[in-house]
Amino acid sequence: MSTCCIWPWSTFSVCSHVTFKSGDLVALKTARANLNRAIRQAKRAYGQKIQGFFQDHTNTRKMWEGIRVITNYKAPQMSCKDDVVFLNELNDHFGRFEVLNSNTVRKSEPHPGEQVLSFETADVRRTLKNINIRKAAGPDEIPGRVLRECADQLASVLTDIFNTSLNQAIVPSCFKTATIIIKYADDTTVVGLIRNDDDWAYREEVEQLVNWCSRNNLLLNVDKTKEIIVDFRKKQPSHTPLHINNSAVEVVESTKFLGVHITDTLTWTKNTGSLVKKAQQRLHFLRRMRRSHLPPPILTTFYRSTIESIMTNCISVWCGSCTAADWKCLQRVVRTAEKIIGISLPSILDIGRKRCLTRANNIIRDSTHPHHGLFSLLNSGRRFRSVRSRTARFCNSFIPQAIRLLNSQ
Repeated sequence: MSTCCIWPWSTFSVCSHVTFKSGDLVALKTARANLNRAIRQAKRAYGQKIQGFFQDHTNTRKMWEGIRVITNYKAPQMSCKDDVVFLNELNDHFGRFEVLNSNTVRKSEPHPGEQVLSFETADVRRTLKNINIRKAAGPDEIPGRVLRECADQLASVLTDIFNTSLNQAIVPSCFKTATIIIKYADDTTVVGLIRNDDDWAYREEVEQLVNWCSRNNLLLNVDKTKEIIVDFRKKQPSHTPLHINNSAVEVVESTKFLGVHITDTLTWTKNTGSLVKKAQQRLHFLRRMRRSHLPPPILTTFYRSTIESIMTNCISVWCGSCTAADWKCLQRVVRTAEKIIGISLPSILDIGRKRCLTRANNIIRDSTHPHHGLFSLLNSGRRFRSVRSRTARFCNSFIPQAIRLLNSQ
């Protein structure tokens, strides 16, 4: 009766109960010892497996694979359709190249002594097998996985097509249509300084950007284009809407640029709140790793690469202007991580100061940097000249704060 423990669905309580009912106490002790030994071995093997994912802190892809193993995450399975109509449509879709290709390509022998550019089958096969299957499909909508898996079957055919095209100096029409790709301008920013309510230069700069995008086959999505106005005057005049391609650009109070939330008041509460929210979501994975009995060095590596890196994103830009409430929210995440890992971690404020010093030293060493001239030494040669600021907002920005940190060393 005690052999029921070898089945996957059986539990320790079931085996103990069945063995106890049978009255065989010796078998009960043996089964309990074997089960405890198997559990220890399984935990040890599982721990070694998990640790293997986090040995290299620079390999983020391997680390997230370990997270998926810990959380038992399984990607949804892609179901394949068995509809005959759909399969016929798929055949017609990939067979359209023969219909569109009206040029009859025939092989011709090169002239004696003429060296013609040609491809080898081995080179084409090697190129197909090196295709990154994680990249999106091209305009022909053929997945990269299909090209890589069928490299041996497609190599000779594609080599014949390429060499024939080179010999005849004719490109098939399907190749010509496949090269047309529509591109969008992304992460493009125009900054203008308006004085005396004269925004002519700013609007002219926007118009030049629109014309440049049109000449370079780039499309501007006006619906996703936002305008933010930073004006600290008490009496703010009305702002004429900005138009791009006869569409008005929306004026917003805050926008997200390269992962940083920028507001029209130049405060960073919204940005720090977003960073804290992302960091708290990743604390769940840190707790799951702690339950898996991973050692503190691996937990620290995960914290620094996935949690601390989020909270310190562009920290040299906003660390000087953060309020006490913002620092408190950020430090609360650090204290939670310290309790989970069991060791002390550097505070976000200390990290921010170190990042500011590092960036300031890089600017000082780089004579071509636009801000290099702002870091000038006094006659003593030991301290830097402070930047005069009339507002606390500018005083807490990067350049004045970096000079104060350099002088305090």
